[in-house]
Amino acid sequence: MQSLYESAIAGMPDCHAVSVQDDLTLVGPAEQVFAAYDRIVTAAPSYHLTLRVDKCAVYLPDSLSEELSRAEVVDECTTRQLAYSNSLETLGVMLGTDSDVQTHCEGRINALEQCFKTLRHAAMPVQVAFLLLRSCALPSLSFLTRTTPPELLRPSAHRFDELVRTTFFHIMGLSPDRIAKSRIVSAEQLQTMVALPLKRGGMGLRPAERIAPSAYFASAAAILPDFLRAFPALSNRTYSDTELHQQLEACRSLMREQGVAAKAAASPADETDPSTDEVPQAPARPSKYQKRGRKPAVAGAAPSSSPAVSAASEETSMLMCSVNQLWSTAATFSRSKNGDSAAFLQFDKLQRCATQMIEEKVLTQLKNDSTLRRRTLLTANSTLHSSTYLTVLPTQPLYRMSNASLRMAVRHRLGVLPYDSMERQQCMCHLHTSFTSDPDHFHSCVKFKRTLLTQRHNNVVQVLQDLAVTAGFTAIREPNSHVRPEAIASAANLSKEYNHHADLLLLRHGLKLYIDVTVTRPTNESMLRSAPQSVSTIQLYSTRRAAANKHAKYDEIARVNEYRMVPFAVETYGGIGAEATTLLHTMAAHSKEYSAAQFLTHAHARLSVALQSSNADIAQLGMEQLHLRQHAGNPNQFDACQRERDRRNSQYSQPANGNQLQRRVSLIVQAADAKAAEREEEEAAAADESALAFLHERRVGFADVRRILSPSGTVHISA
Repeated sequence: MQSLYESAIAGMPDCHAVSVQDDLTLVGPAEQVFAAYDRIVTAAPSYHLTLRVDKCAVYLPDSLSEELSRAEVVDECTTRQLAYSNSLETLGVMLGTDSDVQTHCEGRINALEQCFKTLRHAAMPVQVAFLLLRSCALPSLSFLTRTTPPELLRPSAHRFDELVRTTFFHIMGLSPDRIAKSRIVSAEQLQTMVALPLKRGGMGLRPAERIAPSAYFASAAAILPDFLRAFPALSNRTYSDTELHQQLEACRSLMREQGVAAKAAASPADETDPSTDEVPQAPARPSKYQKRGRKPAVAGAAPSSSPAVSAASEETSMLMCSVNQLWSTAATFSRSKNGDSAAFLQFDKLQRCATQMIEEKVLTQLKNDSTLRRRTLLTANSTLHSSTYLTVLPTQPLYRMSNASLRMAVRHRLGVLPYDSMERQQCMCHLHTSFTSDPDHFHSCVKFKRTLLTQRHNNVVQVLQDLAVTAGFTAIREPNSHVRPEAIASAANLSKEYNHHADLLLLRHGLKLYIDVTVTRPTNESMLRSAPQSVSTIQLYSTRRAAANKHAKYDEIARVNEYRMVPFAVETYGGIGAEATTLLHTMAAHSKEYSAAQFLTHAHARLSVALQSSNADIAQLGMEQLHLRQHAGNPNQFDACQRERDRRNSQYSQPANGNQLQRRVSLIVQAADAKAAEREEEEAAAADESALAFLHERRVGFADVRRILSPSGTVHISA
């Protein structure tokens, strides 16, 4: 095919051919274009090819305004049985008037409506629907943003973004207007947060309308050398009169309004003539270190105080240039010897850099307009691996989340109430915390410390134990057979102090890792009061404090037993502490079944799904218990039963199996069983000696069970 295309335009310098596989586009003067077409028709049989004339068409641009020239082109098309039109779609791009382009964009949005309707179907799992929305539906407009001028795409892009937002809110069961009534966050701030990328604390649903100017600017700038080669007459300053130059200037203006800073437009005296070599040089092809995100060391170079800023300045050097300087650089590139072998601006990544600048400005503005709690929330959401549960593919049961769990997890990430009906309610704990002031109060409520919160802790421990066993470690759960330090060795054997121990002991070869798991919440009221500046600006700050507390508690035990103490601290929003990350890398290094990268991917997916599913259980069961108290006939008696139950729980120094029953046993049943136990005690005292009654001492109250001895010696069990 390549030789056929090259022979078709041989000897015709003004005729240009662009090929994408078997699709060929010829651009140039009418005589040369038709001559090249005739050559292809003649030579195609020798290549065993058949030209589909019915799929060929000729585009007649508005610039062909002279009636004589237009009539000649039409006659040539008629002679060859070629279709012709004032508009033509080629490779997904519409050529024609502005109305034709806008109609084409609207048609594309109309075709996508069925996709969004399918995602909103009730039978579609929420986890699958969100993955398809973000990974499939959202990028469907990316090509148009790079090939359509922003002013023509704006109405369609706005409609597309609205479809994405409404579909997301429908999938997650969110109502922005209802959420705004709680005054936790405004509807505008909520939509802004949803539009932020995952790594900046959002939901990863970038608006097409926002990225359109940067996308088209980057796409148009990349083809400038080809444009200059196709039109060599533009080697002087006449390029500023072209429509492409005007589109670049329009995009630059829109980008500047969005926050993409650029150098002031050069004055005519400072502008560089494309015919000269005194132009800003395009960055050299990056080395292997730069491709991998590393920079080769420079002897004697002073360390940068802001590596991120310096890296950004290097990558955006061409983005900061004026449009005139881009033309000049493109002219130099087109004349260079290796201009055909390397792509112009391929390694500058203009669109990515511009998008990052825009999103950084949006995030900064959002933080400035937010409360301390929401600033902390954004910082926590932007930590590494905090959004893993949103991106993991549900290819196995351990990676799957139920619809209710994922919706609760998204509400937790967005910092809104678990249920909209909680906007005027308070917690039943002694603090009586208003849920509008702390939407995630259940996640650290003292009322659930020994039940729901412990269950979440146990779930994380179980996942960590499974990962350790997979990596070849021997895992001991609740290790309590260790040498006690002198400070606690004299305590009573059944005391809490004597039985203090971590959650896991991992053994492999010479490694003895003493692991204790803790789940922290950076938006906790006590954390916000004690270190407001640190917790709202420093990622994983809460895990550092939690890890320090664990070290203070278990370092002495680890020293006496020659263990290595490793606090496994995670945040409720998904962030993993530094020492916990080191532990996962240690496991990955010993894994034989998976490679290190595969093990870490699996580990982060399991931890993220387990943690967020447990968070969802806390929110749901906490709301259930709140309703039980509200609908109890005597709330004071209900509270008294709860206090008695908490008193019994406090007698056990270790988590008991009753925590697992908490999900299935209603508090109403527990209260009824407590009454039944009292009644059975009175009846047992008055029973005759042949009736041997006994009570089961359990952490969850159950009715009395009696064993009756018949005269024949048969034992009968009755409740």
